[in-house]
Amino acid sequence: MDGNLLTGGIPASIGELGNLKELSLEENMLSGEIPPSLGGLSNLSKLSLGGTCWRGGFPQTLEEILSLTSLSLHLDLSGNYLIGSLLPEIGKLKNLNTLNLSRNRLSGEIPSSIGDCQVLEFLLLESNLFQGVIPWELSKLKGIQELDLSRNRLSGEVPEFLEGLSLRRLNLSYNSLEGEVPRGGIFENGSATSLVGNEGLCGGNPGMLLRPCRQRRRSVVIKVAVPIGVVLFVVMMTASLFAYCWKKKRSSGQKPLPSHLGEISYGELHRSTDGFSPDNIIGRGAHGCVYRGKLGKRRVPVAVKVLDLGSVDAARSFMAECEALWQVRHRNLVKTMGSFSGADFQATSSRPWFMSSCQRLLSIAVDVAYAIEYLHQCIDIPIIHRDLKPRNVLLDDEMTARVSDFGLARFLSSGSSHCTTRSIGLKGTIGYVAPESATVGSLSTGTDVYSFGILLLEMFTGKRPTDPIFLEGLTLRSFVVEGLPHQVMAIADPQLIHRRSSRNLMIHCLISVFKLGLLCSEESRKDRPKIGDVVKALTLTRDAVLCSQSFLGNHERRVEIEIQR
Repeated sequence: MDGNLLTGGIPASIGELGNLKELSLEENMLSGEIPPSLGGLSNLSKLSLGGTCWRGGFPQTLEEILSLTSLSLHLDLSGNYLIGSLLPEIGKLKNLNTLNLSRNRLSGEIPSSIGDCQVLEFLLLESNLFQGVIPWELSKLKGIQELDLSRNRLSGEVPEFLEGLSLRRLNLSYNSLEGEVPRGGIFENGSATSLVGNEGLCGGNPGMLLRPCRQRRRSVVIKVAVPIGVVLFVVMMTASLFAYCWKKKRSSGQKPLPSHLGEISYGELHRSTDGFSPDNIIGRGAHGCVYRGKLGKRRVPVAVKVLDLGSVDAARSFMAECEALWQVRHRNLVKTMGSFSGADFQATSSRPWFMSSCQRLLSIAVDVAYAIEYLHQCIDIPIIHRDLKPRNVLLDDEMTARVSDFGLARFLSSGSSHCTTRSIGLKGTIGYVAPESATVGSLSTGTDVYSFGILLLEMFTGKRPTDPIFLEGLTLRSFVVEGLPHQVMAIADPQLIHRRSSRNLMIHCLISVFKLGLLCSEESRKDRPKIGDVVKALTLTRDAVLCSQSFLGNHERRVEIEIQR
């Protein structure tokens, strides 16, 4: 009975089906309690309630379900709104093959009793709020094939016992793990292991591209030497760049670039991008191009930014980008590798979301909004990106969006939402830059909010702000305004409309997104919302779509409330 948009609760009479072996109600809109009679299905081997948008904590009767020793295939409660702790009774399912509780709001520690499910092959707990360390009792799962604990709040070290398990896939990404990464077992296979988003990790096999582990020293000398070393590095980099630029101007021939910069050689970068082939260009800016490449024997995906040293502002842009990237650490921002800005990304088009579904576009938009919120509100010295556009949004292997290119970034005073600038003229990309950016002394966080609004409109219309159709006063904003609310399907990207989705759901999703995009791109920065309010509004829309629920009035009112200041 999957995907039928069934509403209401599960009838108690279902417990009378004593011979029932499999029950699957995925992708419906169920509510209420799980009937106690379900615990009497002694022959039930498979229970799947994934994506039913069940809200609240574990129902009281779930304890009876967890005592169903007949469950030998799988238990799937993923994609719901389950909150609270995972019951220790989970360990009673000793014959269970698959446990999927991903994409909920479960918190607390992972119960050690899971180790009693010793025939478990697939344990999927990603995208929850689990805390604490990875329990050593998981070492009892000798037949485990896939372990996914990503996107939680786990801390501590990566356990060495994971080396000895028969894992084929391990995902521990986006937690708060730290310390040295083991090298044996599953960790020998870089393509089957994901550890991104754990900034405290070090060591591991070379293909993981983690920083080397260092011995801890308590000497005061380290506290003095590190800042001095950073300052010297910046000075040397600046001097080297200007020296090379001067040499290039004096020489009519082409000189080879320095063989090494940081820990990555120029030769490696040249090979990884097929000789900086034009076919590998994924972005262009005022000071150079960004190429996609595959680095090293493991063919790790990277983005390589190459500066045009003939540009007067290239060195200044490079130092601004380095300074900004050294300050930030977030899963929706690119990470740095040595002296290069690198991201584990997929770039199949100049628009990374090309041919994506409405659900996928919303997830990408939320990721970008989270990144901007982090820059504006979550670090000691806020940063204005100033060049938010499609080419600066890259996707990793898990289709998580990451914002890149900080060449125009500016720092704000702590606690301030705006700053002054002496530069005159437009800084940024035409079509995405806020109107006030063309004047002196007008930089603010609202600059990025404007760019995000235009980006949002482009994502869902499929039209760039510089599209040839926008002539004689017609702009992307006015194009969207004319289509709201009755012609919303006419202005939407045809690729979205042709996908299999509920028409009503699509219409209300588009209306909400377009209204938000227009609000963010208001001409006056005083009329634009804060990025934190934008995140809340987009998250509401995304969650409603993920749960296959029609917004129909109530949702739209909630979104409008969230973006009111």
